[in-house]
Formats: sequence, structure tokens, C-alpha cells
Amino acid sequence: MGSFAFVWMMIFLISFSNLHFPTFSHSPNNLTLFGDAFFSNASIVLTQELNSCSSSSLASFNGVGGALYADPIRFVDSETNDTASFSSVFSFSITPSPFCSPGDGISFLIAPDQDSFSSFKGHIGLPRPFDVKDPFFAVEYDTSFDPLLGDVNGNHIGVDLNSVVSVSSVDLTPTGVNLKSGKTIKTWIEYRNPIKMIRIWVGYSAVRPTNPVLVARLDLSQILKEYMYVGFSSSNGQGSSLHVLDKWRFKIYHGSFTIPLDIVEEGDCFVCSPDDLHSATATATHKSEQEKFVLGVGCLVTLVISIIAIVLVVIFKKIKERKIVVINNNTFGANPRIQTRSSVNTNFAAERIQANRVPTRLSLAEIKSATMCFAPNRIVGEGASATVYKGSLPHGPQVAVKRFQRVSGIGGWRNPFTTEFATMVGCLKHKNLIQLQGWCCEGSELVLVYEYMPNGSLDKILHNKTRSAIVLTWTQRQKIAIGVASALTYLHQDYTVSTKV
Repeated sequence: MGSFAFVWMMIFLISFSNLHFPTFSHSPNNLTLFGDAFFSNASIVLTQELNSCSSSSLASFNGVGGALYADPIRFVDSETNDTASFSSVFSFSITPSPFCSPGDGISFLIAPDQDSFSSFKGHIGLPRPFDVKDPFFAVEYDTSFDPLLGDVNGNHIGVDLNSVVSVSSVDLTPTGVNLKSGKTIKTWIEYRNPIKMIRIWVGYSAVRPTNPVLVARLDLSQILKEYMYVGFSSSNGQGSSLHVLDKWRFKIYHGSFTIPLDIVEEGDCFVCSPDDLHSATATATHKSEQEKFVLGVGCLVTLVISIIAIVLVVIFKKIKERKIVVINNNTFGANPRIQTRSSVNTNFAAERIQANRVPTRLSLAEIKSATMCFAPNRIVGEGASATVYKGSLPHGPQVAVKRFQRVSGIGGWRNPFTTEFATMVGCLKHKNLIQLQGWCCEGSELVLVYEYMPNGSLDKILHNKTRSAIVLTWTQRQKIAIGVASALTYLHQDYTVSTKV
């Protein structure tokens, strides 16, 4: 229970900021509009629709509009120089004029000052290439194809850093989302500084999709200043569209602690506050909470059993090491030679268990970052109960991530995950056995993280099942055989393992 209490204590110690605009019905005074933007019907209309695309009509409007939060937001802690993580959730619609080509689109924008917002006159209300003076960050929802800007098409999203040429972009057509449909679209933007990653979801539903449409490694510590302004910009360019912003929530938190939450059932749950936890539908919430409770209890029971096993093993070791072995040349000799067990065979003792720590608990966000959201091209093995992915933890070695099948029901915690976890934590520590590096039990995901073996399986090399150029000499084969025998001796003589060898 202590670990769970620690997690919740750390969540509440993190410094939060939360901007929430469920509607714009009261023309809030903490929002500043510029350009063609205006309040209308509980929404913000960022650009005005034209009745015709004649040169005189285009000249009568700025063609650019935007909205920003009036007060600056602190993104960098001046004492620790740590950059904050943040999320932005908003809904919008883009309706092209029937008389013109579509406008440019809409963007979520972080800029250093208010003047930056009002002075931007370029594509989607962002700075033109020759106007860039200060750093900025933007996520663009682009509806105008411009090959000179590296656009993939006229229906894509992109991440911009100090330039309208995106550093990462993705076509939305395969997702079924049409930015120019006139329908209300909801989007989720998450940036997590500890793992230097941005993820973006887009959909028509109020519930966040399971998989993001864009995932990119991104370090914003060189872009974000201590205080920045957040908001939206839009432009029509040579076309005309009605760009409307309906709702907006922005969250930011400071702190190096990794939030162990990755809830996909609730649309705008980044760092969950009480109002977030109860905003999903009743059926989905009940099912989700039941599954999480069962899995949580199962993980807690497994952890407690593992800790007890470790304590018992350590006590057993101490008792055995204190036993006195009397070695006498004669059965009843007068001058026996006394040795402790640890001095009888130091080489064997060095290979014995060192059960003095529990493997690190990792968040689901860290696991997904390591495997690029369980990308299929990262799969290195599959079994009846789990799939193994090759992964890379930040500032760490490569790992093998074993993702178990999702389980549910009252007896769901009695599964291969808990059995393997208890076995690996409670007993196994040998130089010739793969070591458990970490674990994750979050939501409905059960994951074990092991050392990664880059050369693959030994049988494939011995029986030439791969195109590997590795050829083992007889000396190497003898050394391998001795190492395997040492590990098997350890397993059979010192501990009872419930898995196959």
C-alpha cells in the first residue's frame, strides 16, 4: 500500500495549471481576440467566410484571425530549469465557402508574447519565413496544399518548430477524418517532457481514440521560454473557410515525476483531476473501473507475495551461510578445520541469488515510448500468452518488452504475468539467466521488461536457421555449454522454478 500512497502523494505535489473553456458563451475577458476573430453562438469564429473570392472581397478582410489566453503561462521552472509537460484538448470545425477554394486551416500555437500572435500574417496565421524572430511551437490542421511548404496534401496535421515547414506531419485521409467536412472535430495534443515525446489524436467522437495519429520524438526545452502565451491562429489565404473553435482545455504540470496514468477512455484526461474521472459514460466508466480494480488488486497481491519471498530467501541465505562445516580427515579427529559455508566455494557463492531489490516499475507511457506504441515492426517474438517487442528506454540499454494478453474478470489476476513476475522477482539472479529489468501493470496492460539479447536464439545459430555470419568455434561452444550447465545447476539445486527450462 505504501507504493500506491506514494504515487498519489506525488501526483498532488506536482504543480498544475488548468485552463478550461467548455464554451465561449460569455465572451470571457481572459481571452484576447485579434484579426478577423469574434465571439458568436458560444464559439469563437477565427476567420470570416466570403461570399465571393474576387480581389475586392479578399482585400476587405485581414484573412487572419486568432485567440489567445490573456495571461502568460510558465513553461520553464527558473530554479531547476525543467521544462513542463502539457496537453491541449479542443474541438473545432472548418467549413469551406461554396464560392471559393478552402482556407488554410487552424493551428494551436505557443508563442513568446502577445504581439507575436497579432503580427503573424503567414500560412495558417503563423509567421512567414522572413518574419521569424522568436521561437514558437505549433500544431497545424492544414486544409491547403502547398508543395513549397512540404505539405503532404490538403488534409493533414503537422508539428511546426520556428517554421511553417513541419518537422513531422501525417495524412489524415486513412483515419477517415476530413478537416474540411464542416463537422465538429475533437483533437488531443500531449507533450511529455520526461520522455521528449508528442502525441496527437484526432476524431469525430468525444472519446479519445486508442491510437494517436502522430507520434514524434521532440525536445521543446530549446523552444519554450520561462513564460509563453498559448492560443490559436487561422487564415484563409487565397481561399475562404469558416474556422470555428467550440471548446478548449489546456493543462500543464511541472515536475520530473512520470505520471503513471494513460487513460484512453476519457477524452481529455491527461493528468486526471476529480472532474475528469467521472466525465466518461456510465457504462464505460463502470467497466473500466472494475477491470482496473481487479488488475490493481492482483498486482498489489503479486507485489506483496514477491516482497515476502525476497525476505524469506534472504533470511534463508543468512541461516545457511552461518552454518559451520566441520571438515575432518578422520571421523573423530582431534584437530578439526573449521570453515564457513561461504568460504568452501567462493566461485559458486558468487553465482547465487542477490535478491536485494525489486525491479523498477515503469509507466505505460514509458513502455509505449520504448516500443513506439507497440509498433508491429518491433515484434521479435510471439507466444500463446504474450508478444515480445524490442524496445529502447531513454538513456538506457535496449530491452525486450513482453506484453501479455489482456485479462478481465474476478480471477483475471491469476495469469501467466503474475506467475512469471513472482518467479522472476522472488528467485532468479544468475549471470547466465536473462534478468528482469522492470514491469508495468497499468489499465489493462501487463508488461515485463527483460534484458535484450541482440544475437537472438542460440539454436538458430547452431542449426543455421538465419543468414547470420556468426560461426561458433569449438572453444566457444564448450564455454557456452559450461555456462548453460552452471545456470541449470543453479535452477535445479537452489530454486524450484515453475516455468520450462
